[in-house]
Amino acid sequence: MRIAALLITGLFTVAVTAADTPLIDGGVEAFAEVWAGGLDKSLVEAPTQGGKALKLVVSEKPEQPWGAQTWVTPIKADIATGDTVQIKLSARCLAPAGQSGQLSVSIGLNAEPWTQTVAEKLEIGNEWKEYTVTGVAAASLSAAAGRVGFLAGYQIQTIEIAKITVLDLGKK
Repeated sequence: MRIAALLITGLFTVAVTAADTPLIDGGVEAFAEVWAGGLDKSLVEAPTQGGKALKLVVSEKPEQPWGAQTWVTPIKADIATGDTVQIKLSARCLAPAGQSGQLSVSIGLNAEPWTQTVAEKLEIGNEWKEYTVTGVAAASLSAAAGRVGFLAGYQIQTIEIAKITVLDLGKK
């Protein structure tokens, strides 16, 4: 029998079962104090999203998408080979107006060779929408060596992200 608990913060609410391990449970505030390069990041008010949003502004397109990125490290728990990992977030693209934004979301190694355990490139529309990225870890990743990150250097753009949760759902 699985026992359910409810994790509540000022930014989001996440249902966590006994087999689910939160890897990022700090919402956008977890991204406020970490590294970013090639973009400006800030926390902004997002009342319709329950509090704050992480705002990423790419004012110059870099040569490669990873030239504009931010991440949080370390993750809160180890990921085992074969575990299902899920990233959920809400996002919208503010600029360029009327066009979609592009954002890669990933969990991976925070050192060379920068391998990604779970990754997906998302097309972000102009209205708030919930996105889910799910994958199965092909290799284990220790909490100390892991990171959750966003690559935003696909184009000049402004993206807001809210309600960030990352869970290790175990073997499914």
